[in-house]
Parts: sequence; C-alpha cells; structure tokens
Amino acid sequence: MQTLLQNLRYSLRVLLKNPGLTITILLTLALGIGANTAIFTVDYATLLAPLPMAHPEQLVMVWSKVGGHRNGISAGDFLDWQRLNHSFQSISAVTNGNFNLATKGAPEQVNGRRVTPGFFNMMGYPLMMGRDFLPEEGTPGNDHVVMLTHKLWLRLGANPNIVGQQMRINSEPYTVVGVLAEGVSDRYDAELTTPLAFRPEQINHDYHWMIAMARLKPGVTIHQAFTKAASTSTKTSAAMSMRVENFPIDDRIGSRRISCTGVMANRPMLSWGQAFTQSMQSVQSMLPAFCGM
Repeated sequence: MQTLLQNLRYSLRVLLKNPGLTITILLTLALGIGANTAIFTVDYATLLAPLPMAHPEQLVMVWSKVGGHRNGISAGDFLDWQRLNHSFQSISAVTNGNFNLATKGAPEQVNGRRVTPGFFNMMGYPLMMGRDFLPEEGTPGNDHVVMLTHKLWLRLGANPNIVGQQMRINSEPYTVVGVLAEGVSDRYDAELTTPLAFRPEQINHDYHWMIAMARLKPGVTIHQAFTKAASTSTKTSAAMSMRVENFPIDDRIGSRRISCTGVMANRPMLSWGQAFTQSMQSVQSMLPAFCGM
C-alpha cells in the first residue's frame, strides 16, 4: 500500500510539472468516459431496459402471412381474428396517417394514427386525463373523437380543461376524449390518435394496409397462440395466415424493443455533451484527494 501511495504522489508531481501533458490526459479521460457513458445510456434504453408498461412479455405483433413472409393485415383478416380469438386478451389494428390540425395560428399538418378502440388500455399507456376510445366510437359516424399526446397538448397551450372540447381536424369537428401522460408516447412521431372505423368498402381480405398488436392471455405462449389460430383454419383462411411475433421486434438485433428510431424506455438519456461535462467534473473532483497525499 505504501508503494502505491508513493507511486501516486510521484505521478502527480510529474503531471503538475507538465501542465500540457496533464490537460491532454484529463481531456482524453473525459472524452473516453463521456463517449462510453452516452453510448451506454442509449444501449440501455433501447436494448436492456424493460418496456415501461405492464407485462410487456404478453405484447405481440400479429401479421398476415403472404407467400411465406409476414405482411400487413387486411380489415377482413382483422375482423376474423377478433371473432375467432382464443389466445389474446385483446387485439388492436393500427394505421398511420397525416392530419390537418386547425390551431389559433396557421393550420399545421401533424403525424397521427388510427387505432381500434381499446388500444391504449391494451398497451398499458397511462392517461393524464380522459379515457380510451369506447367500442361504439369504432363505427363510422361515431369516430370523430381524438386522443392527444402530452407534447401536442403542451404545444396547443396545455389547457387543463381540454377534455370534452372540440377541435377541427381535416376541416371536421373532433371531440377531445383524452390526453396521454408524459413519457413513452411522446417518443413516437404520431401526435394524435383517432378511432379506426371500417367502412363497408374497406372490409376485404385483399388490401393489407394495417398492422396488428395484441396482448396474450396469461400463460399463453406465442407458439400456442399460433397453434390455436391454425386449428381454426377450417373456419377461415385468414386464421391460417396469422403470424405471431414478440413485440416490438427489430430484425437487426432480434430484440423485443421498438427500433432505435421509435420508442424507448421512459428514462432520462444523457447526451454526449452532458456525459462529457459529468466526466470532467468527476476527474476534477479526484484532484484534491491526490494533492493531499
């Protein structure tokens, strides 16, 4: 131990006599620690941290199987799966789109999505205020309601009484029924959500224009879900075309996460600059201890 202390004192004296070398060493340490800290926070949020929702292992993606490959789903397939479902607590269809939103200033186009009622409850997204879409709001004529993300709610003025008020979307009145809590939903591109209501002309098995997400029943595995779906193939060809996979899936890394450009776990992430600053502070805090030796 005495030898170690002597070596440390000698190293410190050398560094103090060569300020240029000392600064170079400190900057190298800070750069290395800062870069590694920033990279780890991203890796942890995208690959290691559990999804910020209840029982994420039950969430799956459900695809149509076309030519042996996964594909989007048709409205006809989705309705068949709902009717013959034995494996899922709930299954929801989702499609993305753009919406023209009238604001106090100039109208703006925002990214959004349409989902079948029950989507937010199924996913486990917390609401800051309001409610999920009701089953009857998934029918044509009753679908003029909207759910806002927290970031859009802030941009629109953070009105605490916005639930129940109307706003014009695509030149038509929509009633705000809820606002999502701050967090994971704000990392999506979609800033508002309306119900997905199928028109009669949309109900077919040919046009694959949606994706489907589902929550498995407790104790049901992905293999069991597919097996049960295949066993109903005598009732509908759509059941045999089902493909069930872990949610969310990223083909590049095989991880049960949405890809890095999508949602990450709701954790604060350090930028490279923040990590660098913290590293410099850590290095500086060690100097007085060495100087006192």
